[in-house]
Amino acid sequence: MRTPQNIVEYAREMSIKQLFKANGFNTVWDVWKQEIKYKYLSNTPTEHQIHELGDHLRDIFRTTGQAGRSQSDVSGGGANWEALVCWYRLVSSKLQHFLIVF
Repeated sequence: MRTPQNIVEYAREMSIKQLFKANGFNTVWDVWKQEIKYKYLSNTPTEHQIHELGDHLRDIFRTTGQAGRSQSDVSGGGANWEALVCWYRLVSSKLQHFLIVF
């Protein structure tokens, strides 16, 4: 059973869901998700693993980096970084639900 949300939590969740619709994020998410699942989490992720994941966001982000980036690449990378951090914040705040879904 899902715990009721207040309006702020609901707005945050809806905003993060919108991030997944962005073209740049959709492109890199598949790479990041595989990196997260197979390098940082066990088959049944623990609370400790989820919290420790925050220490590895930089490394996860860099799996999709390229040398010689243009200004638009830098801008897109910033948006993708923000999306990854927001995703992690949502996951860590909704830990119990994440462990079931991921």
